Amino acid sequence: AIGDIVVFHPPAGAETNTCAIRPPAGQACATPDRRSSKELFVKRIVAGPGDRISISHGHVIRNATLASEDFISPCGDQPEGCDFPRTFTVAAGRYYMLGDNRGASDDSRYWGPVAPASIIGRVQRVGP
Repeated sequence: AIGDIVVFHPPAGAETNTCAIRPPAGQACATPDRRSSKELFVKRIVAGPGDRISISHGHVIRNATLASEDFISPCGDQPEGCDFPRTFTVAAGRYYMLGDNRGASDDSRYWGPVAPASIIGRVQRVGP
């Protein structure tokens, strides 16, 4: 679900922040490599299949609504990677993952959305 923190195998190319198809200027990666990496990543689901998203100052705009994300670290003076104003639609059967430290996270902005079969599990908080 949107907002869940999950453990997953990102698309191949995640290790080098490579998108399978280079996106147009101002758009985050929308088309990942079909293969999965052997690496494990932990990120937050910020959009699901069919959602239309763009990113402004590290904040997700999902379906024309600014997502409530008071938990993220601001981008600060690192504007590269924090602004992708060109809206795109997350493909069917894919989830868009972003790190909470948006100014320093390697995530779906660079290598694209993740297939559900690549998701290993959800992170759950233990303790108070």
